[in-house]
Amino acid sequence: MGFFVGNSNTDRLNRRARCAGILLLLLSFGTLEAPGHEVEVSRFALGTTITLILDTDEIGQQGVIIDAVFNETERLERLLSGYKYDSQVSYLNRNGSISGEIEELTEVINQSRRFSLLSNGAFDVTVKPVLDLFYNCHMYERRRPTGDELENALKLVGYQGIRIRDQEIVLKKPGMGVTLDGIAKGYIIDRAIEILVQNGISRAFFNAGGDIRVIGEHAVNVPWKVALQDPQDDSNCIAIVHLNNKAIATSGDYTQYFFSDRNAHHIVDPRTGESAVGLMSATVVTDRAMDADALATSVMVLGQAQGVELIERLPHTEALIITKNREILTSSGFDKVAYIPPKLGVVGQLK
Repeated sequence: MGFFVGNSNTDRLNRRARCAGILLLLLSFGTLEAPGHEVEVSRFALGTTITLILDTDEIGQQGVIIDAVFNETERLERLLSGYKYDSQVSYLNRNGSISGEIEELTEVINQSRRFSLLSNGAFDVTVKPVLDLFYNCHMYERRRPTGDELENALKLVGYQGIRIRDQEIVLKKPGMGVTLDGIAKGYIIDRAIEILVQNGISRAFFNAGGDIRVIGEHAVNVPWKVALQDPQDDSNCIAIVHLNNKAIATSGDYTQYFFSDRNAHHIVDPRTGESAVGLMSATVVTDRAMDADALATSVMVLGQAQGVELIERLPHTEALIITKNREILTSSGFDKVAYIPPKLGVVGQLK
């Protein structure tokens, strides 16, 4: 998942966490025959390395298309990243409202409210005051927030407190803030894919630090393959996911946590103020990167039973989760989009 945090006091901690190892999904072509003419371009954006792979046989103006994709990625990051002081989301958080030409920010927040409703509040971009509290307590005092501190922060949380009208976004309570951690990167990936499709590209792979979306297949009758690693042992492959016009994203408790027991980490339940504790990770495969991004976070917060129930209700969506006791569970159709090593089976234990 993407991780944008607006509080400047936490920038260094979060930037280091984002760059250090959020990548759980590694491109794996194996021995399958690949197209003869591919170009791979990597650039740093969104706090991570972005890799774009294209079939050059389809490209008339290769450099123009690639530049257009990365220019759009960087433009949207300047609007939506809480790291950037002059971004629209930072302006909203500082001033409590923003108006004018805010189409992209409005779209992302509207979509975030859709996932809030879908997840019964497990996904909520207004959780920022709680995240800021955790980071500040950890950074400056190396302690957990007190019950009173959490209670006060939770008073500022609630997606119902966002008002969108005409060309204006208003945060109804002073002190509210939004963090687009679990949705903005997916949205930006989807916009990049739109540019590729509009330019006639029918085969492409876009990887932004482990959030991935592909166009078409890697070759005729050969899907793009992504290896899903054991979050505690990168030499162990849990599953190989086959992607064809799909997106995949993973959320986990192992990339940004405050204490060694990992019971205090960056994926916070907006309803309680506590870090989600039931799962180690959640991987979602669906049609759009934004949906995969937000749903992976939602499932992490909802936990095993409610998380799987949510996925089963959604069309064209599958998931694999790893519980705290390292048990692997999948949605009913996951085996149709992935190969799971026989030693694990559909439900099994990681070694």
